[in-house]
Amino acid sequence: MVANYTYKAADGQLAYDVLRYDPKGFGVRRQAEGGRWIHKLGGVETVLYHLPEVLEAVAAGKTVYIAEGEKDVHAIEKAGGVATCNPFGAGKWRPEFSEHLSGADVIVIADKDKAGWDHARDVVASLSGVAKSFEVRQAAVGEDAYDHLAAGHELDEFEPVDFSLSRPTYISGRESEKKGKLDPRPYTELLSLPEEAEEWLVDGLLLSSGVSMVAAKPKVGKSTLARYLALCVARGDAFLGRETVAGKVFYIALEEKLSQVMDHFRRMGATEEDENLFIHAGSAPDSLDELRHLLINDSWALVVIDPLVRLVRIKDMSAYAEVSNALDPLIDAARTSGAHILSVHHMGKRGEENGDGVLGSTALFGSVDTLINLFKRAGGMRVASTLQRAGTDLPETVLSMDEATGRISMGGEVELVRRDEAAVAIMSALEGRAMSETELREELEISNQVISASLRHLLDQGKLAREGRGRRNDPYIYSLQSENSGLFQEVV
Repeated sequence: MVANYTYKAADGQLAYDVLRYDPKGFGVRRQAEGGRWIHKLGGVETVLYHLPEVLEAVAAGKTVYIAEGEKDVHAIEKAGGVATCNPFGAGKWRPEFSEHLSGADVIVIADKDKAGWDHARDVVASLSGVAKSFEVRQAAVGEDAYDHLAAGHELDEFEPVDFSLSRPTYISGRESEKKGKLDPRPYTELLSLPEEAEEWLVDGLLLSSGVSMVAAKPKVGKSTLARYLALCVARGDAFLGRETVAGKVFYIALEEKLSQVMDHFRRMGATEEDENLFIHAGSAPDSLDELRHLLINDSWALVVIDPLVRLVRIKDMSAYAEVSNALDPLIDAARTSGAHILSVHHMGKRGEENGDGVLGSTALFGSVDTLINLFKRAGGMRVASTLQRAGTDLPETVLSMDEATGRISMGGEVELVRRDEAAVAIMSALEGRAMSETELREELEISNQVISASLRHLLDQGKLAREGRGRRNDPYIYSLQSENSGLFQEVV
């Protein structure tokens, strides 16, 4: 960890800490009861850096500098000015921050790169009609306020920026210097980094601040699974037998009408009491910035994007670099906001279950923490399995979907379900007669693996009797134990 910056509310009480890592990484932590640190914001409202000092300066009529980062703020304060910034760097300014600067004289210091320029534009647009006056300046030397002041320049020597230009009038060297450079860090230094305990939205399945995907072929039930998850999290109900953390859920439906989505949730049992459930049905926003802003500026537990391709609008789903770049903002939003983002996506024609079955580039599978595969087997059996970075992969598990309501329940692991179904068929076939394993397999048309497992299970349960030596000319012959005759329906 490079630095720990403490953010305080207007009354001076601790709000949260922003942790900065090298290179260019952010973390957060807040204090729970008993002094325990929790490494996510949860429902804590984000505030300006050094907010109490800013409010005092505004009341006294002093000029307030807005920089891009906490390091710049400290440098400006050391030089005798009053300064602030928003948490998490460029692109994270919120309109609510400007309210604290009502009637103030403000100088915005733009970093010398495109992100810094765009950030300054966002800040100025937010200050318009709120601040008494504002202007944009930049470092006379170096890239930012820290470089400018470290070089011996004063506060009044920041250079004015021609804000009528569409782009900065300089070429930034800092990013190009850093690009492609390795950053060896001592293992002993890394030991001091805080251990982040895994926090789960759905126990052992979906991480808080994580990204996941449910993939299936058309008409298998991926939207149904996603909506059932949304309702469970909104209520804090168990999902697929696993505990969930209750919270606000935003379901973004980009293919269906609002009436269709509402009808589906009603059939699942959603009522007027489900105040944690929010729905958008219609066209996708013009850019991901709107969604990122929404996630970072509010406390969401789960966001569902159905389907992913309608939101990211990737021209070539097989292009690794294009897919990776398109998904980066979503991943960043999840990590920063604490919300879990689940996307609904299609399975390719091959439908492989190792992650390669996801339609498009392998970057899709590589970008998620959990991939939920959903398949429909012979006889209409729906089967789900997961591939996970954290936790334990869910083995192929039968899902029971109520066609009328869309509600989902688990039916057990596929192997066990098939074993038990075969056991019922075996006991029915053996009613009043004895048969070998080969005869049972041929009559019931059950695979070797399943019928062998079923016979072993029935023997262990004491449901069957067996004669013979299990050899080629003397195979095992199976029959019902006398007390089980006529009771094959009770096999579990």
